[in-house]
Amino acid sequence: MDERIERLNEIAQHGNIDAFYIKIPDVKLLEHIDELPFVDTPLHIFAYNGHVPFSIEMMKLKPSFVNLMTRNEAVLHVALKYDKLEAFKYLVGWLVKNRFLLE
Repeated sequence: MDERIERLNEIAQHGNIDAFYIKIPDVKLLEHIDELPFVDTPLHIFAYNGHVPFSIEMMKLKPSFVNLMTRNEAVLHVALKYDKLEAFKYLVGWLVKNRFLLE
């Protein structure tokens, strides 16, 4: 895996927004991740760890991550699978607010 993506995954595990901006200077990295099949996005890692502030930042920067599937799981699946109810509620609220869910 790309070293930059590994570094980003470590930052996402800890939910450190400041470290994200300091250690990930490549603004195109999130777009690169968006194009890769079968890679955990920072949003998937957030859903596993439940860092809501970090997820807010990722959703602002790359809302398309919410649609990506990793191992047949979207971020909502991951949040429920690992019993991260607060993360799940936030994600559903964001999806409804931004009209990502069908009415």
